[in-house]
Amino acid sequence: PSLYKFISDAAVKSVAFDIMTGLRSARSQAIAEGSTVTVTISPGSHKMTVGATETSLSDKINFEVKINAEDSYSEADVSIDFYPNGGCESTLYVLVNNDTSLCVKIESRISGLSRI
Repeated sequence: PSLYKFISDAAVKSVAFDIMTGLRSARSQAIAEGSTVTVTISPGSHKMTVGATETSLSDKINFEVKINAEDSYSEADVSIDFYPNGGCESTLYVLVNNDTSLCVKIESRISGLSRI
């Protein structure tokens, strides 16, 4: 039982880190290329698209998204643009496996930095 929990916890954390890495990659790409890069997160299909690159996320781990802190989480697709100055279009919150300790956040539109 404890091995199963360890593996399950690792899979959940992996999805959170994959989302954070994708957001950070989009920000870096926007700065390096001097152009806007769009990220689309699709909880229903367990996919994330950074620019033209689509990544599949584990279909065994659920996640929900919201744009503003006061909004409710949902499984609707969300897109966010990252700009050449490092900023982004809006704040973003991605709740992984309904675990508040694994919420990927972009809390500042000015910096565009993501964290867990």
